[in-house]
Amino acid sequence: MSPVFLNPAARTQMLAPAVIVVLCTILAIGASSLIVTWYPYSFSDTQWRFTAAAQLLSAVPQMAFLLTMLALSAVLTGYFTVLRWAAILSVVIGVLVVFPVVPLFALDFLTGRHMQRTDDIGRFTREGLRLGATAGALGLAMIWAGRRAWLASIRDLNEMTEQGYGLIVGQEESAK
Repeated sequence: MSPVFLNPAARTQMLAPAVIVVLCTILAIGASSLIVTWYPYSFSDTQWRFTAAAQLLSAVPQMAFLLTMLALSAVLTGYFTVLRWAAILSVVIGVLVVFPVVPLFALDFLTGRHMQRTDDIGRFTREGLRLGATAGALGLAMIWAGRRAWLASIRDLNEMTEQGYGLIVGQEESAK
């Protein structure tokens, strides 16, 4: 019995659905973990809001990485629907982080700063600023990446760049 050798493109096509399913599962597990740790919801409690926002902002780098890998897997295999969903999720998470979460986190941060012990204020301030700044920057990057992924998912655009007129050897230019 001789082994069957597949070319790299065929191997990628075989492996890609499994990679996409694993990445989507990890994203779903992360989202459900956040929702479960936030329950019971207490929007009137400043400490709960600050903790929930900090957990969300801490999860943004992992979500961005997983969505980027999902988009990359979709591009390499031609799964344009998966690429489009990755683009939508990236933009939604980016907008959610940049507009409501970071400003509200900043307000709760300023409120919570006064509740800290005097010797903990420096660490609390550094961590809050780091978390807010990195999540804000990553949120903007996710919006940009989502837009680029959306453009890459348009099939007509992909076909237009592949089809074009090149130099045709052996033919003269016709008189106009």
